[in-house]
Amino acid sequence: MQKLLPNYFKKIVNYDYNNNDIFTHNLLQWYKDIVFTNINSDLLEKLDLSIYLYITDNIFHKKVKRYIKLKDINSNNNLLVNKIINLEEEYININQLKQLNSRWL
Repeated sequence: MQKLLPNYFKKIVNYDYNNNDIFTHNLLQWYKDIVFTNINSDLLEKLDLSIYLYITDNIFHKKVKRYIKLKDINSNNNLLVNKIINLEEEYININQLKQLNSRWL
């Protein structure tokens, strides 16, 4: 089974977060649950990267909390998967643009 798990699965499920952070608790629990569903492997790989970014990048962490509501975590899985992935892709693209622009200054 280990081979089938996403790249960052262990780091994500072992992430030490504040016990008062209900949002992160629910998001990581949702992630664990969704890993073992019949999600498309490409989507799972993208989601894995997005959740990993959530636990490692404070700015992205805040962005996710701003755009996703706690009640959304237990709602439509496909919609939430796409929303998180889209946030991550947008975040990465903006940061790449910032890096390119700063090189010219």
